[in-house]
Amino acid sequence: MMDVGHFVEWLCWKLKPTISPQTWHLYKSATLFGLTEDAGGIWPDMHSEQLEQAFVRLSNETQAGTARPTGTSHHKMKRLCDSDLVKLVDHFANSKSPYAMDVVLHLQAGRLVGTRPIETFSIRAKLGGEQHSLLLRVKNAKFSSLREHGEFRHIAWNNLPNDSITTILEWLVLIKKRRIEFPSPEAYSNYLGKVQSVLANASRQIWPRRKKHICLYSARHHAAAIWKLYLTPCEVAALMGHAVDNTAYIHYAGVRGSTASRVKPLTIPIARDSEVQAVRKCEMADKRNAYLAEKIQRSAPNLRLN
Repeated sequence: MMDVGHFVEWLCWKLKPTISPQTWHLYKSATLFGLTEDAGGIWPDMHSEQLEQAFVRLSNETQAGTARPTGTSHHKMKRLCDSDLVKLVDHFANSKSPYAMDVVLHLQAGRLVGTRPIETFSIRAKLGGEQHSLLLRVKNAKFSSLREHGEFRHIAWNNLPNDSITTILEWLVLIKKRRIEFPSPEAYSNYLGKVQSVLANASRQIWPRRKKHICLYSARHHAAAIWKLYLTPCEVAALMGHAVDNTAYIHYAGVRGSTASRVKPLTIPIARDSEVQAVRKCEMADKRNAYLAEKIQRSAPNLRLN
């Protein structure tokens, strides 16, 4: 087994030049966490001095020297504003693609629900319960890699507007139909790939000069941006299916003033208390307050938070 010193050197000299700055940040953070929280379990034969030296060595390593992002995610837009969505809806109204309505509903409902596209394969709904007007149960896609707060999460609304309920129910009917056509997770993933391809082609036709284009995941970024204005970091993490409360603030989009001023508070979902409590805290309260202050001051001066 590679000792801790050689492992850190491998990270810095071999791995770092091959990955993007964002991926480097994840590897570095995970390793530093392991060196401080569970070093004895990972490297039981290492002395404390060796672990401390490795920690200091890695802590001082910056992202300089990482590879320039070249993957498809670098070209995907982390927002889905109202005007862009309207143009896409108009475009697909005249489209002959068999997946035209799929694109529209995945984007419209995704902005409200905030799920990962692949999570729609296992989504279940309850309408008109005693406590909530609509309740969704979602199987967390990354639970097996311990990047979630639990196997399932629940997304609920009280008094959700009728037009939003209609959008989500039409989306769920479509998902049920597609699950019959594509019954396995692999087949369903291929289906989502076809939907994404149709969306990508449309985005390039409508906005040929853009360097970044709308994708299915853009709807999830939109939901995260809105929720960060109204909810606590742990509530956002519980609704997003994150194990840690700072993930949405590091990797997901922020909101712009023109969007924030038109948000209906009734469309903001409610997270279960037990799932909120399961989220690991990274002292995000002060960062959230600073985040909100900056956004309100620069983008939405008339916004009032609940």
